[in-house]
Amino acid sequence: MQVANEAFGQGTHRVVDPADQPRDLSGWAWCVYVSLGLLAIVMVARLVTALDLHSAVTDGGDIVGKYRDYNRWVAIDGLLFLLSAALFIGWFFQAYKNLRRLGVQNLRHGNGWAIGAWFVPILSLVRPKQMTNDIWRGSERGAEVTNRWRLVPVPSLVHWWWGLFLAQGALVYLGQTMTQGGYDKLSRFGELSSGFSQIKSGTVFDVIGDLIGIAAAVVAILVVSMITEREDEIRSEAIAHAPQVPVYAPPAPPAQYTPPAPQPPTAQPQPPPPPAPPQYAAPQPTPTEQRVQCPECAEWIQAQANVCRYCGHRLRPLGQ
Repeated sequence: MQVANEAFGQGTHRVVDPADQPRDLSGWAWCVYVSLGLLAIVMVARLVTALDLHSAVTDGGDIVGKYRDYNRWVAIDGLLFLLSAALFIGWFFQAYKNLRRLGVQNLRHGNGWAIGAWFVPILSLVRPKQMTNDIWRGSERGAEVTNRWRLVPVPSLVHWWWGLFLAQGALVYLGQTMTQGGYDKLSRFGELSSGFSQIKSGTVFDVIGDLIGIAAAVVAILVVSMITEREDEIRSEAIAHAPQVPVYAPPAPPAQYTPPAPQPPTAQPQPPPPPAPPQYAAPQPTPTEQRVQCPECAEWIQAQANVCRYCGHRLRPLGQ
């Protein structure tokens, strides 16, 4: 943003926000070229049907059939006009918004008016032209973008385009309204002559409006082409000198825990054998009447024993 602020001080076109750079208008412009070219062709077809209807009323012919043909092309023209208007307003909005993206200051209207100004009654006759003038002046290469850009002259081609656009709209609306009203009078008693006269006048207004509309479409293509070329030129220069937007690098994901590989089982040392329970000496039997004490070893032995089992002393002679 520091570079952009310095550019304002120098008064040259610069990219205000590198994250919101001025848009390329060539795509929108080509859509406008194609739609307006098709609209001009349809206007020619409608002009022919209007002349046929005028001839049928003047010389006597199939007025009903000619009116149906005329009305069919009026409907096609209306649908194509809506499409062309939507594409033109889309281009117009981007072209006006690009002025702020390129650092043009003190614009008279907000970006939203580039769309809304076309739909407000009465105001739509003035404000779109004012904004077109601002687009032309603000897209002047090398113009000072603080205040002096407003002194840039607007070419007469832009004025002719707006004048032809308003004249075509008024004449076509008047011609279609009169033609339809005159046709409706043909079915009323006593208004046949008035209906014929009204159809003739209406078709004349409609034919003149179509001729002006064809010229307006051609001039509109020229205006769109010139403004697109001007903005794309300063847009390319501004982007070439714009600071680079830092690329955001997402943080590296945390390292995942990898469990150690299982080791082959090893021979476990055998636990020592449990200690043997302590040996306790057998309690000495108490002397009873069935035991006697050996006179040699003093151990107690059975009273009926002949030999001491401890020391082998014979207690009784053999044969007893």
